[in-house]
Amino acid sequence: MLAGFSQGGAIVLWAETENSVVGAGRVAERGVPAERLGNEAGNELARDIASGAALDGHAADQVLIYCALAQGASSFTAANVSSHAETTLWLIRQFLSLRVDLGLLGALKRITLEPT
Repeated sequence: MLAGFSQGGAIVLWAETENSVVGAGRVAERGVPAERLGNEAGNELARDIASGAALDGHAADQVLIYCALAQGASSFTAANVSSHAETTLWLIRQFLSLRVDLGLLGALKRITLEPT
């Protein structure tokens, strides 16, 4: 296996909750202290855990295609719907006949995809 050499670094954090795994991460930048990267990643993870969402924002972006291809309806909650998720939903609807519902469940966004 080849290893890459770099002067940079990264931090990846995750937490296993009762019903999900949520995560956060940051890539090091020149001039940005490692402590700041750690604090930012930790704060993001803490917000996602506190929200009670099933998925963090990055996972919500990625799981949409699997929900769209699943048999029957799929639904999950996220703290927010990113522009990446909105673009993915638009693209999925160009190829598949789906009902997409973006609703609220308290402070969370509930995304439901169902074949029509």
